[in-house]
Amino acid sequence: MVGRGIKKKMDLIAGKISERALRFPLTKINTFILGRDTGQKIAVMWTGQAFVARAYCHYFSGRHGAALADLSAARRLSCDLADCLPLGQKDFALSVRSHIFAFLRRTLTESFLESQVPNEYVAWLLEDPDLVSYSSGIAHEETGFLEIVAGAFVADADGKDVHFDLIKLDQIFEGSLGEWGGMTPRHHEFAKNLRPEGVRPIAQSIFGRMEAWDSIIQTQIKASRQEFGSWLEEERRFNPLLFHVGIYGSIYEAKLCVRAARKALRLVAHLIRYRQDYGEWPGERLADLLGDCEECLIDPVTGVPFEIDYPGGTPRIRSATGHAGLFSEKVLSWIQGAAWVSPGDTRLTYFSASRTW
Repeated sequence: MVGRGIKKKMDLIAGKISERALRFPLTKINTFILGRDTGQKIAVMWTGQAFVARAYCHYFSGRHGAALADLSAARRLSCDLADCLPLGQKDFALSVRSHIFAFLRRTLTESFLESQVPNEYVAWLLEDPDLVSYSSGIAHEETGFLEIVAGAFVADADGKDVHFDLIKLDQIFEGSLGEWGGMTPRHHEFAKNLRPEGVRPIAQSIFGRMEAWDSIIQTQIKASRQEFGSWLEEERRFNPLLFHVGIYGSIYEAKLCVRAARKALRLVAHLIRYRQDYGEWPGERLADLLGDCEECLIDPVTGVPFEIDYPGGTPRIRSATGHAGLFSEKVLSWIQGAAWVSPGDTRLTYFSASRTW
């Protein structure tokens, strides 16, 4: 039971969020993002999840307008978290989105069991934007990389001879470079020959790979991550700049699942509207229903169309091939609510109206 004081506060926050993006205190180090304190980001994520939890209470009490208001507040929070620039913060936004989609799937399932689907949720789903973008995260990581490297370039008294100072880079890393094995004779030799114009190609070789992860399927991301990891390991034997570079492929994999859940639920919304208009499921006429939007049928995880069938006379949407076993435990923890794996099946299920809760 939510106390009156907490309820009143959540109502106030929900009202403010629905009107504008929620902005957070900036620090002297960060711009347009949350502070470095992870606890602050977790608190925002929990607030978004709290709105989703309260939406359940409203739904089961028949207050659908209030439930959707709380969903919109949670979505607004996930949008602000998604706008945080570092790639490592995107999973907070994914978590809130995953909770939202779990709520929508649950309510749609309950509605099928009751043979009546509230149109408000269908409309909300069809108007829902795809919020989580990683392009800003890549740009932020590349900018940070270039700034760190630039801070280790020094010039002589007349400013003519600019050279890279490996000891200064180690100071920037607070002495960690030596612990990582980045202060060997090979690394000193690399630093001695490094010039400012040679930094940009290194950055391109790193972040160009990451940028490609935003437009490929899960198996390709996994293979690319492994190749990238091997490349980093080899290059770090002589290139000290790469010890600051992380591999964020698992976040991209999680985003694929959450994006697939959104697309699948939007397909369900289209199916519901068709059935309301014509009294039957579209079946083979699904492509006609979606018009020219062939991409709407493509599962972002597999790169091929979703598998759609109607067991028990209600829709079920799954990945067409088995991919669940390829995800790490970290990724599976992030996508809780976005998809699940049925016993004896390695395919991801995004929606099934016959599922028991």
